[in-house]
Amino acid sequence: MNATYEARAYWESLLGGKYSLRGVGYQGLSASFNRLFYRSVAVAAAAALDRAGVGAPRRVLDVGSGTGYWIDFWQRRGAGEIIGLDLTQAAVEGLRERLPGIRFEQADVGAERLPGGLGELDAISAMSVLLHITDEERFRRAVANLGAALAPGGVLLLTEPVVVHRWWGRPFDESSNSKARPLGEWTDALAAAGLRLESLTPATCLLANTIDTRRPGTYRLAFRYWEALNMGVGPRERLGAVVGSTLYALDRVAMRLARTGPSTKIVVARRVS
Repeated sequence: MNATYEARAYWESLLGGKYSLRGVGYQGLSASFNRLFYRSVAVAAAAALDRAGVGAPRRVLDVGSGTGYWIDFWQRRGAGEIIGLDLTQAAVEGLRERLPGIRFEQADVGAERLPGGLGELDAISAMSVLLHITDEERFRRAVANLGAALAPGGVLLLTEPVVVHRWWGRPFDESSNSKARPLGEWTDALAAAGLRLESLTPATCLLANTIDTRRPGTYRLAFRYWEALNMGVGPRERLGAVVGSTLYALDRVAMRLARTGPSTKIVVARRVS
């Protein structure tokens, strides 16, 4: 029998042993490959923010800060005050040591409320975070918490496995550490939190696992591609850098052609009430 997924224990064990992009990304792949995957997502996220007219927000909250990749992202965009939240003690301690000038709090975004003193925020990022809240009540509460923390007109930036067509993989159960949700569930949860979905665009096409396709045969082919990539590259750093660089270049082309893409999505939502 598979063990029931418990988020805090799961992420403490990962970040306690691998405080790197492998700990928050694809654990079976090298750090060099993960860096290229994150670069692809960051380019897509920056483009989505540009289209939404978000430049350098005055106050930003990053949820699930992990190793601080998205803190660095906001700093590069010239954000003013940045606050980071993470579920784990390992992440918060590591971030406080690396970035002593930034406020970091240990908190569960799916709890009854967020920590006090956040004020109204111009932007919130929660990158590959909400998929790991597999309980539906806690998921909707997390979305509501984020919506309530935004100032009117503020923007929520997410990367999530939003299912636009259909999920052909195995059913999610109590042992699953993540959950792909249909687009309709997302729009309902966002609307209930006073948020309007502004854009849904691909984060990557080739550098992450497949989420949804129109047909089961396409999903099977994509699944085999990702399985072969993991087996062939694995944790080997030099090989990961070579393969990742090649796929990154191909991904840039695929991203220009894809409307929503087969993998994780960039979600931009705006508070309207």
